[in-house]
Amino acid sequence: MGRLKFAPHGEFSVSTEGRILVVRTTGPWNKELIQLYSQKVTENVEALVGAPWGMLGVISEEGLHTPDSFSATVATVRRHRTQGRTASAVVLQNVSAPETVRKIFTKLYTEADEPFAFFDDEALARSWLAERLREAGVDCKGAH
Repeated sequence: MGRLKFAPHGEFSVSTEGRILVVRTTGPWNKELIQLYSQKVTENVEALVGAPWGMLGVISEEGLHTPDSFSATVATVRRHRTQGRTASAVVLQNVSAPETVRKIFTKLYTEADEPFAFFDDEALARSWLAERLREAGVDCKGAH
């Protein structure tokens, strides 16, 4: 018998704005979505490698991970840290269990040794991220 293959659960978009990787996610993630997400992120990260960069994550609805997607995400963040990733700003929008999501991402970023902060407002998150990039020696004019 073959192993069951699941369809990706959740949705995402990935883009770059200056030295910031912008990731928007909706719904819970499974390992199959993480695989698609990782491919798209890798394409965008390639343009950022060579200088410090930050990640702005905007999470809508659910931010829950399956155990295997959690491990895959930690591994991705660790790899990005070797490619110039400096910090992550996380915005929670209309999340049904914000404290649970904060605990999950706190554990994730702590395991990955990533500086991070949570925000309710995207403009504040961008400002915090720009400050982390300035501290790392990046001129963030036009990054927000």
